[in-house]
Amino acid sequence: EPLIAETFRLAPARPRLLRLLAEFALAHRPPTGFLRGLVVESTGEHRNRLDLKSGGVVPIVDIARWAGLAAGVTCASTNARLVAAEEAGTITPFDALTLREAFELVCQLRLDHQVAQLERGVIPDDFLDPDELNPLTRNYLKEAFRAVASVQRHIATDLALVK
Repeated sequence: EPLIAETFRLAPARPRLLRLLAEFALAHRPPTGFLRGLVVESTGEHRNRLDLKSGGVVPIVDIARWAGLAAGVTCASTNARLVAAEEAGTITPFDALTLREAFELVCQLRLDHQVAQLERGVIPDDFLDPDELNPLTRNYLKEAFRAVASVQRHIATDLALVK
């Protein structure tokens, strides 16, 4: 842990490390489909359900980690990292706000889903059936995922990571 902490502390002065972290952060894509629908699990026990953690939380958290490190922040919450990154100019104010709002929506949906599962006596998970959402919330979620994907494209373009 001390070596990792020291590496992250020095990250702002290491452009190659930051570039690798950015590539890693952009590798996790929100679950948006070709026709702008939500991508759900196609097989297995979670078939037709959306993984809120890997599809919604992880892409935002990874961007915040990279952006926070680039701004010199080594340990903080996702929101604090995004604020620091915005203040340092690592990401635009619009993109930072987009990520914070999307993060809040996904986390709230995840929490609501897990509380409802606990109330039913079911072990909580991160897999939500989008059909259980009202149409407005489902549209907000789709838009949030599209917005996160758009931020990822901005970052990739800004860092010349587009292939």
